[in-house]
Amino acid sequence: MRRAGTVVLLGLVGAILLAGTVRAQEDAPASEGLTIRGFYLGMSKSDVHQLYEQMKAAEIAPYTSIERAEFRDLIMLDREFGGMGNKIEVQYAESGEATYFKFQYKTVGILLDYGVSEPSEFVSRFREQYGIPEMAFENMGFVSAWNHTDPAAGYKLSIDDAMNITLQRP
Repeated sequence: MRRAGTVVLLGLVGAILLAGTVRAQEDAPASEGLTIRGFYLGMSKSDVHQLYEQMKAAEIAPYTSIERAEFRDLIMLDREFGGMGNKIEVQYAESGEATYFKFQYKTVGILLDYGVSEPSEFVSRFREQYGIPEMAFENMGFVSAWNHTDPAAGYKLSIDDAMNITLQRP
């Protein structure tokens, strides 16, 4: 009986490690840019909508909805009904490809789940998870931000001190 329990435990540990590997691959930098929880520059509007449907089906947040427009979508994720800071803004080119993402701080907390941390610690964890070599710090008075541009991969990344993440073309 003890051996069967050990086998079940090892199987559970293996499943957890596999799930972590799949998530890491999903979030790993793409060869053509940066992918954040499945979102990447150049993805089609239909792929964004499909990703939204997957997030909704997985019940990633108790309150999930989308406002669709021709050149912009707002995906709302929240643990509480209503409020601010709970949107993923997606802007599209005329071709229908995503050219801009802004992950507001509540969505960042839900999608990345790093727990409560100082902005510099958050940026450090994000850089490590996504393989970003360095980010330049800029103090702009009311707001500070860490920025990284990778022209070869075709993206500009900014994380402000409120932990909003912006991903766009350089």
